[in-house]
Amino acid sequence: MEMYNIYKHIIDGCDEALKDSFVRRMEASVNIAEAKLQSGKPVYEPESERNILLRAGAGLSPELQSKAYSLWKNLQRLGRGRQYRYFIMNDPDLRLPHEEHITDHAPAGSALCPESIARSVSSVLDLEASPCPSIQSAIDGLLADSGAYAAVELSSFYETDWLYSMILPLPVYIHAILPTADGSLIACLSKSLINTPEKSIITVAFTPDSDAHGSLAQALSVFSDFNINIEYMRLKTPRGGDMSAEPSVTFVEITSRLTSTDTRAALFQLQSELPMCRVLGYRKNL
Repeated sequence: MEMYNIYKHIIDGCDEALKDSFVRRMEASVNIAEAKLQSGKPVYEPESERNILLRAGAGLSPELQSKAYSLWKNLQRLGRGRQYRYFIMNDPDLRLPHEEHITDHAPAGSALCPESIARSVSSVLDLEASPCPSIQSAIDGLLADSGAYAAVELSSFYETDWLYSMILPLPVYIHAILPTADGSLIACLSKSLINTPEKSIITVAFTPDSDAHGSLAQALSVFSDFNINIEYMRLKTPRGGDMSAEPSVTFVEITSRLTSTDTRAALFQLQSELPMCRVLGYRKNL
């Protein structure tokens, strides 16, 4: 028991030293962000980050080297998060790709939709329904400004993957997903992100870096770093599992305010560091 107490005391001392180093590292990260913003340098510098990891693992056993890499990757991510937050708070001209589409007012106009769901669309969305021959024609009409919205039917919330995949390459956002009387759902799409003052559901799609070990875990941790809850997550993998032909895409639903500092910083970090990251929608929870 005496040796146990001795080693416990050693660990307590290490924890205090780590805490002091952690605080100084986080404070230095903000100072570096200030210098980067003034000089025009980006927050994320992959080559510099790799060199730091190599130094952290140098001379360690394979087991401890792996642990050191994990520890320093987390420290690096947290430090960059503080830098992205500094940029968001101190660069008034900084705009994320989706922010040009944010509006405080819902656009006026009809909802293009397949004829089979026109009655449900009018009832659930309280919008004039403009029947179309197909889902694709409704989407095409929305892109051509033939209507303010497009609406599609979902059998359940777990059927959203095809919808997310369909709009992923398009300048279209999910405005609402609402239940109908028969239990199905109507998804309303718009070319605008309609801002709301309260926390709502933000749909985000991103592609992890397939060449970086633990990229998905690091990406998901960014939301936690900014105190953002993940409500739903689905991973879309390519058919046959061939990542070289088609990268995997992760869809997440988070609860936050689209224009809050923390949300903007988290999205800025993901959009800066991942091969692809975009906002797919902003809507109230079901």
